[in-house]
Amino acid sequence: MEMYNSKTKYHCGIDLHKSSAHICVMDKEGNIMLHKNIRDNNFVYMKKVLAPYVDDLTIACESTYNWYPLADFCRSENIEFTLGHALYMKSIHGGKAKNDKIDSKKITDLLRTNLLPHAYACPAEYRSHRDLLRRRIKLVQSKSGISVYMNIFEQQNELKESTLYMRSKPDKLESLVEHQDFSGIGGIAMERNYQLNTNLLMAYTKELIAVDKDLKEFTLNSAYNEEFEIVKSMPGVGDTLGMVIIYETHDIKRFKSPGKYSSYCRVIKCKKESAGKSYGYSGAKIGNPFLKWAYSQAAVLSKRNPLMKAFSNDLIRQHGERKARAIYTHKICRSIYFMLQRKQKFDPIDFFGRQKYERLQRLNN
Repeated sequence: MEMYNSKTKYHCGIDLHKSSAHICVMDKEGNIMLHKNIRDNNFVYMKKVLAPYVDDLTIACESTYNWYPLADFCRSENIEFTLGHALYMKSIHGGKAKNDKIDSKKITDLLRTNLLPHAYACPAEYRSHRDLLRRRIKLVQSKSGISVYMNIFEQQNELKESTLYMRSKPDKLESLVEHQDFSGIGGIAMERNYQLNTNLLMAYTKELIAVDKDLKEFTLNSAYNEEFEIVKSMPGVGDTLGMVIIYETHDIKRFKSPGKYSSYCRVIKCKKESAGKSYGYSGAKIGNPFLKWAYSQAAVLSKRNPLMKAFSNDLIRQHGERKARAIYTHKICRSIYFMLQRKQKFDPIDFFGRQKYERLQRLNN
């Protein structure tokens, strides 16, 4: 976890809530210049009270759900803004007493002493696309839950089993209820239950098809067009996974090394050591869960490529299935990091190495 390095004279920590913002302004020596509660998050009034310090000021808040308006306010006023990582900011959650005034002072102290655990604040122009894609992933999970329930329902009540293909096509779903026989005990309620889930599945399917089309169009017409095509050249990465990787990564240059990026994507473990002793691993849930999901899916889907599958099998023979899966996912993540850095599409020789690539080709011919 990197700490934010503040370079301004004044520092402002804000304990941000839905209808209030407690602000604390300090100089570099820790002298409190302002300590005030602003009701209703009135940014016009906030600008007024911060006016004496705004020319050389950094504002920080915890990465809760409602930081978007504050970030946009800082950007419009050319004020430095940073987010504190909520899971790492344990100092504001401890202590004998806890209130908004104390929390805002602690955030400011962390900021001015360069001990604020830094979280990434996505710019507004990319934020809406990323949020739509995240919502799309959640809706797919909900749709899958309905599909699983329908499969169980059909087996419980001895109905005709519908295939996954039928439940993924809107035109097939419309006639699904008509082909079932609900003449048994409780047939009316059974039919209504089945109709309810069919209607929900139909609505989800139609919306997701439209959203997928819109998201792809947004991406192809954006500044991410080139990066999108580069990422999709990796075996196993299609439109959806490509968009997740692009929008969640945003700017690959913000990661100084492939190790930093891999850690952010949760594809490597962080070892705990002290006095030469190992205490296992930690931080499994620190990082971006959407990138973790995308690279895990890519590792599975990429094995449709014969060379990638043969390479994965080699790793399994050397390390066992569990460790091989982690190594394989990590390698895909590192490869995409370098592809985006160099703006080059997937090259199998770079991925496997020339000797291994030629050997794998011979095995598959």
